[in-house]
Amino acid sequence: MRAGTLVMLSASIAIVVLSGCSGDGVDYHSLTGNYFPVATGSQWTYDMQVTTYFLTQILDARGQSTRVVANNTLYTALRSALLRTTTFTDYFPDIPTPDVAASPDSTIYRYCDYLFSSGGGLQDWSEYFRSYDDDHNGTTDAVLRWSSGAPRAVAVLVPETRPFLRSPLIAGEAANVSGPLTTIPFYTNNETLSGTTTVLGIQYREPESFLGLAAASYVTYVQTLQATVNFEGHQGTCNGYAKTDIVRDIGPYRKDIDLEFQIDGGRVRLHVYMVATSFEQADE
Repeated sequence: MRAGTLVMLSASIAIVVLSGCSGDGVDYHSLTGNYFPVATGSQWTYDMQVTTYFLTQILDARGQSTRVVANNTLYTALRSALLRTTTFTDYFPDIPTPDVAASPDSTIYRYCDYLFSSGGGLQDWSEYFRSYDDDHNGTTDAVLRWSSGAPRAVAVLVPETRPFLRSPLIAGEAANVSGPLTTIPFYTNNETLSGTTTVLGIQYREPESFLGLAAASYVTYVQTLQATVNFEGHQGTCNGYAKTDIVRDIGPYRKDIDLEFQIDGGRVRLHVYMVATSFEQADE
């Protein structure tokens, strides 16, 4: 099973509307409703397609991923500004390493093996978020990513320097110690990456029908991703983007991820497309 990464915001949220330019004068759009369901046991099932590009080769593979709200630890606003800690877990499918036409002795061949392994980019992953009620009025004011790691491993704390996931949500460049907003296969879970930076933009979308339900409002998070690759004594680069559609009352619904890895003279590009086929929301 596989889980998600976000926290319920039932109050109005100001979202930056991207209009093709940046700077002052950008309008805000007020979003109301629950965009990040966090009831324990809530579950999303995704169809996942991975397309690998190597030289002139194009190789496709498919699997099914699951996202689960694994746990909630609730607090009261009277005792502390901390309202809850929420654990999301993503479970990734076993997808065979693509048969790229590279020598088994090459670094890029071995790096592909790592990326597609359950101990590499496709390892199951948990992320922990804490929601705060800064003014003690009973509603969430700030949502901060607290730690992450493999589900059965010791969670790794996220450094404090991360102007990243707050309510109201903001657009801008995250600190280089920040991680992406949602778990991204081959990137978030990839321990060979360092010096990661994420440039985040948020775009409001017109209502659409999802999973056969009535038309719902949604937003697209556009993230530009960069990192340094360190593997077997070799250094390279990772560049790409991730677009995540988050739908009112459903949460993360669709991801379009494109990543290119370059190391030791070799290059491989991965395009990952994930779309939810079902969502089961547990009772709070």
